[in-house]
Amino acid sequence: MEKSTFFILEIAAATVPVALGYFAGIVYIGSYLSSFGISVYEIPLEIPLVISNSYKVFSSTNFILLILAFLIVSAFIHTIKDDLEPVLVSLIKDSAFFSIGVIAVLIFIFIIVGSIATSSAHRDAGALWDGESASVTFRGPLSKDDFLMSKRLYLHFAKCFSLDQMRHVLTSRTHTYAFCPSTATSGILFAQELNSGRFTALREVAR
Repeated sequence: MEKSTFFILEIAAATVPVALGYFAGIVYIGSYLSSFGISVYEIPLEIPLVISNSYKVFSSTNFILLILAFLIVSAFIHTIKDDLEPVLVSLIKDSAFFSIGVIAVLIFIFIIVGSIATSSAHRDAGALWDGESASVTFRGPLSKDDFLMSKRLYLHFAKCFSLDQMRHVLTSRTHTYAFCPSTATSGILFAQELNSGRFTALREVAR
């Protein structure tokens, strides 16, 4: 194997797993939060938060099926490696073509992982809407006096608290986000600053 080809493989092996993990976490968080009207730019995307959420992508059924498919294809290629060896050797020797091939494969992998991350986020957001989520208790009392709200929003607020179903969405370094449903398709998003205990966001969310 030529030095340039070996160098390309070394770089890919060292950087792709980390980049893929961070990418999966970012896509997952962005898609998950958007289901509750939260922009990914509203929260500090620290590496521990991103990586911990990427685990939800890599432990999903779709990703496991992807790995199984890869193993099956690899096993098939192994059975016909003698026929493919001359072709593979010639491709590897052409460093330019090999580089393009590696880039194309990586782009394909990132697209597939991005799709799985989005699907996983929508699944988990749907589970939260359906009540399959941990409840959350804010560090300070919450009342209607904490917010200026329209009459429509107040009706959602009152019904939400009568149901007493505050569901945990996400906790970052600075805020805890919680969602409280008032109907099967709508509810209210709350956010509380962890340091001050002040509530900083209140908005209606529709499914």
